[in-house]
Amino acid sequence: MLSDFQYDPVEAAKPLRPYQVEAVAALSAALANDTTRPQLLQLATGGGKTRVANDIVARWIREHGGPVLWITKDWRLLYQAARDASRRHPGHILYRIGGRRTALGALSEVPRWWTPTRSTILYSTFQTVLRRLDDGVLDGVALLVWDESHWGENAKAGKILTQCARQRRPVLGLTATARWDTRYHVVYSRSFFDLVREGYLAQPETWRVRTGLRWSPRLSPGDSDFSNVSLRVLAESAERNDAIIRTYAENADEFRRTIVFACNIEHANELAERFSRDGFAAHAIHTENDDAKNNAALEGFRRGRIHILVNVEMLTHGVDVPDANTIFLCRPTRSDILFAQMVGRGARRAEGKTHFNIVEFTDNLSKYGEILRTTSFFFDGAGSTSAVPRLRSRSAPRVSQHAFDPRGAPRWIPDDDSLPESCRGLWYREGQTFGLELELTESSAAIPRPHTERWSAVATALLEALRRAIGSELVAAAATPWYAGGGSGGKDFSVWNVEWDSSAGWEVTSRILSGEDGFIEVDAACAALEEAAAIHGVRVNYRTGTHLHLGWRRDDIGALRNAIRLVGLFEPALGTLVAPSRLARFAGGVYDISTPNQYCQPVSKAVSEHTLQTCHSVTELLHGLSDYGLRFATFNIKPLGTHGTVEVRLHSGTIEARKALVWVSLWQQLLWAAENKTGMPELEYRQVIVPDADIIELAREWLPAAIQPLQAAFLARVARRRAEVVDMWRARPELEPWTGFADCWLELAVDAHGAEPGTLAPPFLDAVFDLQVRSANHGTWHDVAEMLAMLVVDGLLVEPAFLEAPPNGRAVVTARTSEGIVPVLHVWDHPVGMKFWVYATPPGEDLGRGRAVYTEVRAADPSWWSQLLRLLSTTLTEGPA
Repeated sequence: MLSDFQYDPVEAAKPLRPYQVEAVAALSAALANDTTRPQLLQLATGGGKTRVANDIVARWIREHGGPVLWITKDWRLLYQAARDASRRHPGHILYRIGGRRTALGALSEVPRWWTPTRSTILYSTFQTVLRRLDDGVLDGVALLVWDESHWGENAKAGKILTQCARQRRPVLGLTATARWDTRYHVVYSRSFFDLVREGYLAQPETWRVRTGLRWSPRLSPGDSDFSNVSLRVLAESAERNDAIIRTYAENADEFRRTIVFACNIEHANELAERFSRDGFAAHAIHTENDDAKNNAALEGFRRGRIHILVNVEMLTHGVDVPDANTIFLCRPTRSDILFAQMVGRGARRAEGKTHFNIVEFTDNLSKYGEILRTTSFFFDGAGSTSAVPRLRSRSAPRVSQHAFDPRGAPRWIPDDDSLPESCRGLWYREGQTFGLELELTESSAAIPRPHTERWSAVATALLEALRRAIGSELVAAAATPWYAGGGSGGKDFSVWNVEWDSSAGWEVTSRILSGEDGFIEVDAACAALEEAAAIHGVRVNYRTGTHLHLGWRRDDIGALRNAIRLVGLFEPALGTLVAPSRLARFAGGVYDISTPNQYCQPVSKAVSEHTLQTCHSVTELLHGLSDYGLRFATFNIKPLGTHGTVEVRLHSGTIEARKALVWVSLWQQLLWAAENKTGMPELEYRQVIVPDADIIELAREWLPAAIQPLQAAFLARVARRRAEVVDMWRARPELEPWTGFADCWLELAVDAHGAEPGTLAPPFLDAVFDLQVRSANHGTWHDVAEMLAMLVVDGLLVEPAFLEAPPNGRAVVTARTSEGIVPVLHVWDHPVGMKFWVYATPPGEDLGRGRAVYTEVRAADPSWWSQLLRLLSTTLTEGPA
């Protein structure tokens, strides 16, 4: 076994996946910045949780020193963690605390005379640590890693976390299936669906087999799952077992290597014997077998000598069996965690493996059918054999009150072709609700009166359009010819409404939404509203704005102080994303930039820094402020006292999903920063909002995960929105003072047409925005400008770009990316598909191919973007190879 704990240069050289790099950075920062709260990494089974955690540990030891204590529920998982650490990270000293010498591959017990050292990693079970807690087992530990952290969070095991919090000892929790009733702060999360859609896990195909057995289960009083007595009834059913064996025999060529989850040990032995009698190589593994027998069966399965492994919850944690083709769910459960772990055993990718089978044996339940976990429940769509849920028909549950989960994980909506374009790559927070107010008026800007035939006809048409797009059950039965906002008028917040608004005419209010499903629903609703508005001659009321409501914390004065200060800091930059009328008074067709919009004033006019410092609760802060002035601030915190929400009044009017959803994502990130960032500057008073700050620069400093490609793509969308707004400024002479600020921001600035560095050159931009290049692997076309913008906001393009026209006509754009040793990027639309050439051009030489050495990245490789970012980052850091 000792060979398993030797450095392996081949294993060490394997790069992390992009999301794993993001996770290492996010968790390392969170652990360093907050030592009082356990930080959680949630990666679905197959996501490389142990690999990521070992990189976090290695980084921690380099930057802060050890020792590190790694605990979990059993020695088998500790063995795997220690083996990965020793193979990829040389120089660490590994010990065990407790256990038998053979349990960790002959790792030695920590000596009695041992004193803590920086490079040591200790491994133990949480049961052992709990027994030795009063003996000082945590003394000197610089970081605690708790693998499978959803286990053991009972009152006794919680003593470990409590002691760590009191001693300000950082804790890293690891799980594939996070629960929300824990002490952990979810810092980074990648779900099963995320990893399937991104190609890191195999696609599940669901088979449902009805056993015909009538079952009257009871729940166990301890964990509320089905009792052992009830499971025994299933295990002893000859008819049900016949169906299990017959299902495999009839589909053996498809199912191949199969993991079976049995009801109990007797059931596992029975099924293994039946499979073997029918000529299939099968073996049972469970706790009544010795370790050698179980390990031999597992190794035989990996090598293909055994085709079927029948187990009793032994293969739910940490066992790597990527060659498993099929999962048999013969043991019903109501546990989300257990179900996800069973399904996850088959999801790991292997050479030639693109999908895996889930065979679900379903019985006729007399009760508890509504809490039984099934593939239909797990994959969000009955009858679906795909892990990608139905999208347009997906919707979040109907809720009538806003909510906010302070432990909610930050999540990305993947850039997946099956998703609406307006939603892709946006950030949201699990457990945080939101709602939108979209205001429409007559094309002539006239405001119709309620109860008129015209108002009623348009309102009815808008509701009907929404019903066709998202379903009648999610839309109000009739429009409301009065203002029903703010909780008055008996308004149902669980459906979309159309009501009269005195400032616009028609106000469309979304129902209370959340998460990816909420974003998708907004996309469908906005598309329907755009069409209906065009048909019936109404348009967006740009002056009144699109108001955003976000569920948030009504009990944390510290987070609220941070939010108000952060909004004050961001206001000038946020002003570059909204219509001028939201910042300045608009009268007589002219903007008065010295006077603020009466209904959207700087937050500092409603709340002062002195007030923030002297108020000790949210209630005290709300009671001490002017109701009127507070309500009409850019960031209205008044609803916290009644609805548990904050209202964002600073936004252009719109019914375009691409604009509204970027705004929702941006503000959820701002509220995240208010809870998770430190060092907020004091709130400065301002009379008016002057849009003179760079939103990209501020976002990179304050918003989450700014270094990752997905955040770069998000900021590229923000930059494009800002360019649209700046174009509006240029059309208005009275806004000329604002346009000077825009010339200082790094857009896709070029000097190919004589412009100074850092200024906009519209002819170049026009040309670039028309250019697209093709990815050969699936024929997708990409906008060159968008890719360049992503590199700009990611800090990898720092000098202007040049449009080229070489003889073959295929080179699209060249961009200088740094000074000194100058990597030069060429984007090509080549017959073999899009490719990039990165040159290490010596200083002073012309941009171009000359004598320079280049490295090529082709988009035929699915990971081309990550390769490009890594190549540019390496070149900028280290110079040419």
